[in-house]
Amino acid sequence: MKKIIIAALSPNYSISENGKIPWNIPSEIMHFKNTTTGHIVLMGRKTYQSLPNPLENRINIVLSKTVIKDEKYPQTMFIDSLEKIKLIIEKYSEKNLFIIGGGEIFAQVLNSIDEMIISFIKQDYNGDIFFPKFDKAEWVQSEIANNSIYSISRFVRK
Repeated sequence: MKKIIIAALSPNYSISENGKIPWNIPSEIMHFKNTTTGHIVLMGRKTYQSLPNPLENRINIVLSKTVIKDEKYPQTMFIDSLEKIKLIIEKYSEKNLFIIGGGEIFAQVLNSIDEMIISFIKQDYNGDIFFPKFDKAEWVQSEIANNSIYSISRFVRK
């Protein structure tokens, strides 16, 4: 199982403003959906609460200091520490673990992941949550896609 961060960020590394993604780019959202469907997604509580529903056709795991039960979506798992995720993902070794946000979760896992798939949005956006800075020299970067609105790169740890 690979542990992979998947994120979209503007040139200033903004990923969110007021609990929402500041851009609406359908093709980038489709890339996210196609990449993560059938796998496990790990997110923080604020990211989970920003979604209208758990992400379909994915195992949703929410990292939260307060473990809560979502009676409306009992298939969503809540954990209170990253150590507990190891017990859950052992059952799903054929799937990848995609870390989807937010900023605090990205910062916590950045040094322990295998890969990153980053969509670099080409327009500046304001934000109040930012992706952590990382040293590109620690990664092998390859471009997946590039258009006038965004580019997508895969980073594999050296």
